[in-house]
Amino acid sequence: PVLRAPDAATLEAARSAAHMLGADVFAVFTCRGRVELSSALTGWVTRYTLFEDGAGLAGLRAEFAAANKDNRSNMSTATYAAIGGNFLGPLVGHDGRNAFLLRDLWRCQQLVKQHEISSSLQYRYLAFSRIDIHWLAPPPPLKLFLQANPDAVWLPDGQDWDGVNDRFAFVPRRWVG
Repeated sequence: PVLRAPDAATLEAARSAAHMLGADVFAVFTCRGRVELSSALTGWVTRYTLFEDGAGLAGLRAEFAAANKDNRSNMSTATYAAIGGNFLGPLVGHDGRNAFLLRDLWRCQQLVKQHEISSSLQYRYLAFSRIDIHWLAPPPPLKLFLQANPDAVWLPDGQDWDGVNDRFAFVPRRWVG
């Protein structure tokens, strides 16, 4: 959410981490009503979108249906709820906000796809990070990821809550879709 934007030092650490990875930065921000983005984001965010989001759970359900219209698995939200865990949070009647996180990741993926089409390129890797993450150290250099295992999905140790991570991940493009 825009109103919970991190302080300037945290944003600078995020900018530095993106620079170290040689990354283009795509961002999704949600808000209620019209707001202005922080000037600390200008100059290093490649593309962003701002969603005025006041529809809550009803809006989340509508976006889930739209994003899954071609879902050939026939899995409904009731089927997902039976799996257990909070990976879809309020979408299936559980605590947590993971469904909102997944929605925003999907929104960001759409930004990346649009950029890939408009610039006639496709990224080899995608990474995501919360903009408010507190970097205690810079991320490992890109060549370390590539040398270790170019097909691996990389998560910080201990950050794989029920298979969902909302802090940082480094993913080969082919696994993103």
